[in-house]
Amino acid sequence: MLVVDINSRGARLRFGAPVAAGPEVQLLFIPEHVTASAWVVWQNGSEIGVEFTRPLPWLRNLDMSNPVSRHPREKPAGR
Repeated sequence: MLVVDINSRGARLRFGAPVAAGPEVQLLFIPEHVTASAWVVWQNGSEIGVEFTRPLPWLRNLDMSNPVSRHPREKPAGR
C-alpha cells in the first residue's frame, strides 16, 4: 500500500491491484506503531479514500485547506 495523500482527518491510499475494501478499515502506521480506524468514503479500482474516525493529532502539521480523503468526483461524507 502506498499513502498518496494524508492529513489528520483522512488519506488517499493506492494499492498494487484493485481492492475490495469494506466500509471500515484499520491502518497501522510504521514506524510510529499507531493504529487508526477509518471509514472508506470512496473507492476507485486500486485507490481508496478514507476518513479517520478520530483526527490524528500527530499528523496535524500535514493538514491542508482541502481534505485529501475525498475523491474529486465524490461529495463530502455526511459525518
